[in-house]
Amino acid sequence: MNKISSIDKIKKMDFDKAAGEGLITPIGDDITGAYIGLLEKAAFRRPGTASAARIVYTPLHGTGYKIIPKVLSHFGFSSVQLVKAQGVPDGNFPTVSYPNPEEPAAMAMAIDLAKRTDADIIMATDPDADRMGIGFKDRSGEYRLINGNQIGTMLEYYLLSRLSEEGKLPESPAVVKTIVTTDLQDAIAASFNCASDNVLTGFKWIAVKMKEYELSRKTKFVFGGEESYGYLPVDFVRDKDAVSSCYFFAEMADWLRSKGSSLEEFLDDIYLRYGLYLEDLHSITLKGMDGMEKITAIMKTFRESPPSRFGGVQVERIRDILNLNEKVLTSGETSPVMGLPASNALQYFLADGTKITMRPSGTEPKIKFYFSVNGKVTKNTLGAEKKALMEKLKAVKEDVSAAVAGV
Repeated sequence: MNKISSIDKIKKMDFDKAAGEGLITPIGDDITGAYIGLLEKAAFRRPGTASAARIVYTPLHGTGYKIIPKVLSHFGFSSVQLVKAQGVPDGNFPTVSYPNPEEPAAMAMAIDLAKRTDADIIMATDPDADRMGIGFKDRSGEYRLINGNQIGTMLEYYLLSRLSEEGKLPESPAVVKTIVTTDLQDAIAASFNCASDNVLTGFKWIAVKMKEYELSRKTKFVFGGEESYGYLPVDFVRDKDAVSSCYFFAEMADWLRSKGSSLEEFLDDIYLRYGLYLEDLHSITLKGMDGMEKITAIMKTFRESPPSRFGGVQVERIRDILNLNEKVLTSGETSPVMGLPASNALQYFLADGTKITMRPSGTEPKIKFYFSVNGKVTKNTLGAEKKALMEKLKAVKEDVSAAVAGV
């Protein structure tokens, strides 16, 4: 799109005239039917198969209020409770301060309804129904909200496991994730001999990879996702899709229920197999011209005079995605970064597997820091290791904050 210097210069046309000239394509029930038909081919269960899963769903006053209950009903999920106060489209979003499924406050009404109806799963979608939040009842009977990394990890492992079990895993499968999404998903992919491509933040880059796979006629897309609650468990959509994500999460919960298991046990099993990964995001808002200069200075300092340790652990490698090179600190050896376009982001890789990614936001006056720590666990050490990793995460974040404050 060319730069628009004035709103008065935007070309306008009467709606009826545009429709008469064939410039408008209405999206009706035929599109919904075609979508559901493609979802039937991707699903592991037949439409109408009865499910005992009890689901609470909130569209947060957005566009998911019709199609998501319709899709769930089509596949036999008959016990779906809609949060009625949030089930009417309303751009003022009167029941929430921020209609974002990442925010626990936005899930409060759904949690309350889940408690009153003894639901198994809570689902929430953002206003344009492309992102999904999830909660479920844990073994203590409380409702637990999980984050975007955990949701994506569970969907990925479920899809790869089921495809493998049924002998339907493609010959050259691939998953795509962003560079700030948990590396646990890379480990899962590798265990299924599945390629894992890491792309820049923004789902458009996942769609670019999907197009590359299509053109190659070799690699087959299986799953894509990002830590910010956007997932794509099907290959017939080119953006994050909360509709198919809600369906597959419900299908996964029902499948686990039929095996005498639960979503909580499924997530724990992933950690026992691949290691416990904990992630966190910290954003610093710096407004105005002074803020922009401060963000530039922070990136410059971390790029040119990088700290050598965080949380008492040595930095082994630094990946500079702006200059597309990676440096090993112990030897000074550098190598090119392949497969990514240049972008103002830095990644620090520590000796214990900790990863720190930093980048300026592309839409807000913020600089963002993404933290990831991990460790091997057993059933007996899962709780203790989680506490230890949380302490490690805290120490790393404190050192990063101190380094930023010194700029």
